[in-house]
Amino acid sequence: MKSTKDLRLSRILREGKAIIVPIDHVIEGYLNYNGEGYYNEFNKIDSLLKSFISGKATSIIAYRGIVKKYAEIISGKLSFIYRITEPVNELLEFYIRDAVKLGADAIIYTVIFGHPQEKEMYRTLQALAIIGEEYSMPVIGEASFWPESGKDKFSILRQGIRVLGEAGVDIVKSQLPSEISK
Repeated sequence: MKSTKDLRLSRILREGKAIIVPIDHVIEGYLNYNGEGYYNEFNKIDSLLKSFISGKATSIIAYRGIVKKYAEIISGKLSFIYRITEPVNELLEFYIRDAVKLGADAIIYTVIFGHPQEKEMYRTLQALAIIGEEYSMPVIGEASFWPESGKDKFSILRQGIRVLGEAGVDIVKSQLPSEISK
């Protein structure tokens, strides 16, 4: 018999595969400003979501407001991965309860390896993994690197991915640095 956590994971990993589209970048500040606002497609979220669905995406990574506003479009078509950026451990259970209430299939949190706050981020992720188990909520750990660390990016990410796995996350998300040392 499948657990609730298994059911949530199966909505993200359809037949073991996933196409996960992050639409949390406006708040995260990764997008370039085009003079009129952030990329215009982010002004038409409904069209964007419909294009993800027609393109066979399985999931979106988003903040709670997107899901609340566009639930009719998303429901039954895209799984929702709830983005958490708050490093304050006192709020973590609140975020997981909110994710459950909104119908999230997982939560995601980023640890920036090589960052001066890396240990605090790691502790937050560990706490999320533990609390996530209590709520049968899958946790995705995202490994990123701090460019200013001056360390080899590939080595940092390789170590970070292992650390996230050891923390007990269910899925690891990572980037591949453009320059890889051998």
